[in-house]
Amino acid sequence: MVNMVERVLLLAAAAALLACGESSTLEIRPRGSLSDSTELAGLHLSIRGRSITAHDFGPDEAGLTEFKLTVPNSGRIDIGVRLDQYGRLAAEGNVSWELAPEFEWGLDIFRTTSDPMDMCLGCAGSVEIPIQAWAANEPRESLWFAWGGKPKGSDIVF
Repeated sequence: MVNMVERVLLLAAAAALLACGESSTLEIRPRGSLSDSTELAGLHLSIRGRSITAHDFGPDEAGLTEFKLTVPNSGRIDIGVRLDQYGRLAAEGNVSWELAPEFEWGLDIFRTTSDPMDMCLGCAGSVEIPIQAWAANEPRESLWFAWGGKPKGSDIVF
């Protein structure tokens, strides 16, 4: 016979398993070098109280340049962005969009002079964060964030 403590633990475990199937995910993909100080090496992201730096993505030489985390099913995702270069603040801003239930989100980060969404099939939005002139590799260079998503389990490929 199951006692009350075991029953509560079983119910909590069942609730946790159900909640796991109802969450959304966010995969962050830097599109540039994470070790080059004139690229994305000084990238800092702040998401839901968590600080993510270029080091958290792993060594880009090995091709491991993604970071995946769980995000809420609704509301807005707000991401604070900072790019440091040579120990100075080169760019700073925010990226935000509305979330959807049981979605697989992707966020691509570029350091470029034009909006990558112009060449992105399936992107839902983009945000530009200008890089200060002293830190830019070329005029009008910015950090660009482009995002999109698909329902979990969908066969859609972007």
